[in-house]
Amino acid sequence: MNRGSFPLICILSLLLASLMPAGSPLAEMAAPDSTGHNVYLEPAVDIMFSSEQRSIPAILITTYRSGMEDEGRVKLSEYCVENGLLSMNFRNLPIGALIAKPEIVEELSGWNEIEGIYSNSLCRTMLDKSVPYVGAELVWNTYKQNGAGAGVMIIDTGIDGTHPDVRYGSNLVQNAAPSRTDGLVVDYIEDLPSTDLSGHGTHCASIVAGTGNALGSLLPDYKKYVGMAPGAALIGFASSYSDSGAENPDEFDIMGLLAGFDYALEKQDAYNIKVISCSWGDNGDFEPKHPINLATLNCYRAGMSIFFSAGNEGEDGLGTMNRYALAPWVLAVAAGDLIGIIPQFSSKGTDADISKKPYDHPDITAPGVMITAAKASTDSVGTIGGILPTATSGGVLYVDKSGTSMACPHVSGAAALIIAQNPLLSPDQVYDILIATASEMPTYDYWECGAGYLNVLEAYRLAVQIEGTLDYFKSGNYKYAGDRSGDPGFSWDPLSGAMNPESSDSGGANPSSKTEMWYDPLVSPLGIALAVGLIVMMPIAFTFKRK
Repeated sequence: MNRGSFPLICILSLLLASLMPAGSPLAEMAAPDSTGHNVYLEPAVDIMFSSEQRSIPAILITTYRSGMEDEGRVKLSEYCVENGLLSMNFRNLPIGALIAKPEIVEELSGWNEIEGIYSNSLCRTMLDKSVPYVGAELVWNTYKQNGAGAGVMIIDTGIDGTHPDVRYGSNLVQNAAPSRTDGLVVDYIEDLPSTDLSGHGTHCASIVAGTGNALGSLLPDYKKYVGMAPGAALIGFASSYSDSGAENPDEFDIMGLLAGFDYALEKQDAYNIKVISCSWGDNGDFEPKHPINLATLNCYRAGMSIFFSAGNEGEDGLGTMNRYALAPWVLAVAAGDLIGIIPQFSSKGTDADISKKPYDHPDITAPGVMITAAKASTDSVGTIGGILPTATSGGVLYVDKSGTSMACPHVSGAAALIIAQNPLLSPDQVYDILIATASEMPTYDYWECGAGYLNVLEAYRLAVQIEGTLDYFKSGNYKYAGDRSGDPGFSWDPLSGAMNPESSDSGGANPSSKTEMWYDPLVSPLGIALAVGLIVMMPIAFTFKRK
């Protein structure tokens, strides 16, 4: 077990002497400083400290203004040393945190170096037929590409590296978790054989890159349950592993999730992390400068493609998307079954004027109903839907689960396949390829299904024809860093398998609107024919939510 060093200022937390006067909401504190800058205060901070909780020290997360990150880190650290407070700064993200009472927030709101102050709120967690259904098996067999060389990071409940399909030391190349002091992340713990106390992260990881080894070579179902990119390298990060403040292992706090993105930036080169898969989220409005969105933006700009589950609140109607899946620089994944139907639980966007909320919708749909994948030894689901290695062993190795949590890793694995073939693809190009080649779902609106159903074979065929522009992207040419605008620079003819270039690259050089391509996605007859050929009949099954 290794501990990576983490440059933090850690001082024992001391209680402050006085409390905020009653009737002084924090929203009134955010007056401009001497430069005219307003510090944003998350409403939850006001609620937390304008109630009886105001006398209880809590974790406050601070984001730093662009161009003032170093000054902010130093100032917060020195301030907390002088006042006997526990604080930390993430190494790679422009984000810090401290433990304090509300009067500190009143003072911090006057700092020019701070962009916003946020609470450490909680987030929730959101094969054998699904993998061939989207064409991944044909990519393996026809093009001999299984994702080898691409690293996929799973920020989740952890991964049970003792499971043969996601074995630590084999395809699970690293399994890490945050180490905490009073809830603040003070270090990273690495080389952990098993970190999953829930089973959610293990299930998602095996959908991405499970090897199918668990049933054994002598059994008839050997290699039946293989993930999308079985040659890819998995990097696990257990955001809920220890001292997160969550009451159950299916919940995460913001600190633990931020640590995952910070770790991804720290280890990007060491493990060739190209993809980050996030099957968790929360409800609420999209706030571009929220720490999670700031973290995903930094990873996107570093060249990583990021995928989020759309959410499992579809039964509540429109406008139920996961708030972190709405960032323009990530892809939001809705759930579908294997006959092209979107289950009621899959979160929907809004059918309002697209010009008012252009981001409020899923981007693509992928399998998310009754998905069979690896079961962690700690999975509370028990033997429901379980598959035994032998009739007498009693050990359940796979389990069926449903949710957009299962849909997201299908797309993450698809991204690993095309990136492994074309490593110089930028995140913008990866997103454009997946969207342009999705199979049309004509009975659904865009705010329900996005561009359509994931079609890995067509995505792969397009990816091999595109010149990667990753270096151009990393030099500051981010098409989706502000809003989703800009033509991908190509159209796709699935019948001929030919790319029709409209420009020489798809790295963001063409700033024209992309809306038409999104709302009139290309049909893929090959993908539909493949689905019909592979699926004779799928049973209608009850689903359960895993948010």
